[in-house]
Amino acid sequence: MQKSPLISKMKSNSVKLVATTQERLLIQDLITALLGDIPIYIRTNFDIQRIAHPDELWQVHFEIDTVHFSGEQRALINDFLPMMAYQAVVHSYIYVIRFKQCNGRAQWALASLLSKELHRYFAMLWKLQKQYNEKKLSLQKVVEQLSPWLPIMNVYCGIAGYTQYLNLNSVQLINRLDEFYDMNDFSSNLELNKRLCQMIKQVSAFYMESIQMWTQKGSAGYIENEFFISDMAMDTEPWEDLSYPEQCSNLYWDQRYRLHVDRLPNFLMDHANIIFLSGKYLNILKQCNVAMTLIDIPLTYQRGDLSHIMIIQRSYELAAKSLKDFLVNDHELLFHLNNLRLYGLLQEKSFAKNLMKKLNVYLEAKVSNLKLEELQGQLVKVLHKCGDSFKDLMRIQLKDCSLLADDIGYDQLCGYDIICLNYEVKWPLSLVLNSERLGQMQVLQRVVLCLRYVQYKLEKLNSSTTSSNDPLYTHMLQSFQGLFEYMSMTIESRWREFLDSVLAAVTIDQVVSAFKNTLDQSIEVCLSTGPDFVRYVLNIARTCIECLKVQELANKGGDETKEASKPIIEYYKQLLLCMDEKGCI
Repeated sequence: MQKSPLISKMKSNSVKLVATTQERLLIQDLITALLGDIPIYIRTNFDIQRIAHPDELWQVHFEIDTVHFSGEQRALINDFLPMMAYQAVVHSYIYVIRFKQCNGRAQWALASLLSKELHRYFAMLWKLQKQYNEKKLSLQKVVEQLSPWLPIMNVYCGIAGYTQYLNLNSVQLINRLDEFYDMNDFSSNLELNKRLCQMIKQVSAFYMESIQMWTQKGSAGYIENEFFISDMAMDTEPWEDLSYPEQCSNLYWDQRYRLHVDRLPNFLMDHANIIFLSGKYLNILKQCNVAMTLIDIPLTYQRGDLSHIMIIQRSYELAAKSLKDFLVNDHELLFHLNNLRLYGLLQEKSFAKNLMKKLNVYLEAKVSNLKLEELQGQLVKVLHKCGDSFKDLMRIQLKDCSLLADDIGYDQLCGYDIICLNYEVKWPLSLVLNSERLGQMQVLQRVVLCLRYVQYKLEKLNSSTTSSNDPLYTHMLQSFQGLFEYMSMTIESRWREFLDSVLAAVTIDQVVSAFKNTLDQSIEVCLSTGPDFVRYVLNIARTCIECLKVQELANKGGDETKEASKPIIEYYKQLLLCMDEKGCI
């Protein structure tokens, strides 16, 4: 331990001090003052027992009797006099926490640690008192014993004073200790550095234990109102309701746990997501009756040591991998994802063709004439020819608006504006195939459905003897076939890469992320020209229906044929421009 500058100053003195009567009086008065009693020769301008704010310490001035003691003697102990105020502030904090039922486990841990440190401090003072009584104590030895404690008590006073004054909660206290350590350089005082590191470790111990319980066992009720994750089911639903998977849903698990960022220590902020997901996935696996071997490794926070992060990462990977394997192996996730491509995005040709035939009348009908049960019945007839064991998961869904809702009133919409397909899986598959991702798929699907429908109508028109030679319809059919092939190639290539990434994925989050990225990229590439492109496709689908009326007029020799074709030609020109920009033609 390094010698105090005061000791060096004493040794450099030409006159060596001896234990004179004055010196013994000064030693006794100093020990008395540091023990918290009233000294005789040491005075202060402020009642240190009433210090209400740490900044008030700067207002405290100590004075030693100048009549009985020399300037040299006063100078030797003058620097130690503030320790009277330091220990008073620390003692006040301990009293408030212990006897006024202050909430917060971090405060209790800090008060307990400071109490032990104060006990060591007073033990040192009583040892000095004993040596004084035995006449074995000199002023030099007093300085030697007090010097190491001066910076320690100074730091303890600052921590205790501001914690009490600012009324910090547990997380704020942990963060403040961390920040205090970062803002100060303790490399020159290894003992103080060691004690501060130990303080941070002990004060954060209860929190790290709760992290361990959550990431390794899935328990969120270990420290109520202090942990940054709360279990909403503890207050809203009895645990018995979770015994069967069919009683749960993706929405339930989305809302069950709440993340409180304000309760999260700064040193864990970057890892909040994997901590949150670790416990959540463990509870999902538990609820699904998945047997697995859990880890049980103590977690502690030690400055300069990242082992706790490695343990948390290991816990997350165990839970996230187990859930991914469970969905892939036990619930055939890959098969369902491929079904979305085949049926959800109408890439299965025979299914798409039969669906257009069955729904043709409904696609042309007004919204007011649509009945969901009739539409579902037609879909069942189409799916009956499919050998897919999960075909019953396909459902007809009626949207509440068109993709061009701002242009057309709802009562003017037709079936092709609001009819779409949904894939209704149950929990736990809905963790991946949730409403948000299926909603993304439906954005692309509704445009693909329009393309399929336009092709169907144009093929029907071109099959008639009176319109087979019409260059407008022939060119339109070729263009739409090219556009559909372009979108199909995009979907196929992206989906093939996606399914490969699912097989290679280690965790369920990698699967979820890859699914989102695949849909984002497919929409971006297929619909990259934005609303204008979608607008022209849907307007072509709308006006294409009028082609039949135009053809009827032509068959009767009416002159309205040319006029009725104008809106189709105009929309078609605009669509060709968009297709040309995309490189589809």
